[in-house]
Amino acid sequence: MTQDKQPEDNACKNSSNIFNFLKKSYNESMALLIFSRDYFEQNGKTDKILLSKDDSIAYTLAMSTITTQLTSVTGWLLMCRAVQEGEVAIDDLADEDFRMPEFNLNVDASDSCFANLNKTVKDLLRRSCSLYNRIKRMENSISSKLAQNT
Repeated sequence: MTQDKQPEDNACKNSSNIFNFLKKSYNESMALLIFSRDYFEQNGKTDKILLSKDDSIAYTLAMSTITTQLTSVTGWLLMCRAVQEGEVAIDDLADEDFRMPEFNLNVDASDSCFANLNKTVKDLLRRSCSLYNRIKRMENSISSKLAQNT
């Protein structure tokens, strides 16, 4: 009888580990989102005025990318929390309406177009891209496993 229970226990343990990882990722995304909002509303406005026209466009691209990635990650992680709380069925995570968008633009903080942006913007861009890519891989993995089960 203990052998029959073991896979279920492992599934619960794995599920718990995943949701602990997601909670840490959610906290990370919220901290980055709040920091970036505060930066762009305060120091960012002053910093942008000092940039050339081309660098100002790069700044806007970076700001847009950071905001889009972080809000996408946060939204998807909130869906995971709803699944954990039993408010949403796990199969809904595979629904296109709840998936994070695919970015066709491969933005990297080390791209030459961002060369004249300050360290804060480059760091925010690097961190948001890293978090987005990490969570997107997890989302794709979960969606793939859900598709295999149907």
